[in-house]
Amino acid sequence: RFCCEFPIFGMSFVSSLEKYLTHADIFEDDSLAMLEEHTKNNPAFSKTLFQIYLDAARKIFGDFTSGKDRILKFQMLECDQIRTSLELYRRRKGYSQGIIYWMLNDCWPAAAGWSILDYYACPKPAYYAFARAAKPVIASISKSKEAFEVHVCNDMLTDACGNGRIYVYDCKREMELLSESFEFCVRENESRKVFELDRSPMQKYLSDDCVIICDVHTDTSDDRAIFVENRFADLGIEYATPTVVSENECEITVTADRFTPYAVIDSPYLLSENCFTLKAGEQKTVKKILMP
Repeated sequence: RFCCEFPIFGMSFVSSLEKYLTHADIFEDDSLAMLEEHTKNNPAFSKTLFQIYLDAARKIFGDFTSGKDRILKFQMLECDQIRTSLELYRRRKGYSQGIIYWMLNDCWPAAAGWSILDYYACPKPAYYAFARAAKPVIASISKSKEAFEVHVCNDMLTDACGNGRIYVYDCKREMELLSESFEFCVRENESRKVFELDRSPMQKYLSDDCVIICDVHTDTSDDRAIFVENRFADLGIEYATPTVVSENECEITVTADRFTPYAVIDSPYLLSENCFTLKAGEQKTVKKILMP
């Protein structure tokens, strides 16, 4: 079984949009005329692709509160498409043998296009979501009738052994409510369930305010997986813009004052990581690799 074409649709960083759109076009024009003009359409649909995209972003992440919030939710939508689909395919390794995303790069200055690199060959936020989900070793969380399950996919040619922690995180109170630690060892070129947490004791902690987070650590890498019971919109949160704590010629350290599933850093540099999950007050340091 192989997915020969999986469409992904998302927005560039604002720094790229500003190369051919005005500030008003991007943030202030509620008709979204120029953003839609710079989005290719399929005449077979009853709605334009851009309107379908608007509806999906609003449904998954909540109503738009400002022009800035709208752009962020456009960006997060593509990140979430890639995260959930690639985690699923890698979790089912053996049953599913691969997935091809359409596509790598835009061929014109598309505001919302089918790619992870924009027309200027700059990464979109979704590029980093793909880079994380395509790492040699990743974790993911799934749900069965009885339990929440942690899976580790190891695409290396050596065993991946380490430890992990799964916990319920309350996004409103910004605190952990329940935590369980575990150890694991996954053989080379294998994906399997490494831990499960019974739903019964968790049920009293789970609400629309909560997400489930799993952090895993091996000798070669770290990874963080998240799971939302329903939709991010149900969390009722205001998504944080990361704040730069420090920056030098080699790296940037950022933090967020509240939980955000995709912390988007609009930087002129290609970064080692971007668009990652941050908890309130947590700091993350990423390396500058090169100018795009």
